[in-house]
Amino acid sequence: MTEYMDLITKGGPLMVPILLCSVVALAIFLERLLALKADRIFPPRLAEMVLDLTRRGQIDAAVELSKQQHSPLSALVVAGLESRGAGRAGAKERIEEVGGVEVAALARYVGGLSTVATVSPLLGLLGTVTGMIKVFKSVASVQDPQIGQLAGGIWEALLTTVAGLAVAIPAYLAYRYLEGRIDKIAGRLEEYGLRLLDELFPVNGRPEGDA
Repeated sequence: MTEYMDLITKGGPLMVPILLCSVVALAIFLERLLALKADRIFPPRLAEMVLDLTRRGQIDAAVELSKQQHSPLSALVVAGLESRGAGRAGAKERIEEVGGVEVAALARYVGGLSTVATVSPLLGLLGTVTGMIKVFKSVASVQDPQIGQLAGGIWEALLTTVAGLAVAIPAYLAYRYLEGRIDKIAGRLEEYGLRLLDELFPVNGRPEGDA
């Protein structure tokens, strides 16, 4: 631990914002990882129970069941079923609208990881450049500079670049992972919305419903 603290100190003041970037990235990743858990998006059994109730024409029961849950799937169901009076096209439009809102909410803060992945190496580069300027400035003021002195100053200046990359690479990988996960969730929601519409407006006639 002491060795790491020594490296951070030698890296200069720009190590502080780089470390802050790492904390922010970790916090975003863990928070979104919990938010994107499958059972929070698709409550167990809700999807099939809603389809079954809709198939039997028990629309109000399906709506009430969905309102008891708090998830993107239940919001999608309520939106579709409550707008059934507008016909298939109207219900589909409402489902797509609510689905877009829910997916956008799932992607909240994820863009911050992309920002961290972009900014961290730039901060590291800035720290290295300013460090190199100091090194060459100090060398220029000495008549007979030692190679060891020069090398020592250079490796210390490069610490911020290493730190910036060490933060940026995991942040970018985390961003891509969460982005891919959200895309899959969006696809599943869209697929379910179409299944719900097919049950709500079957080819052989729409369910009677209880409203």
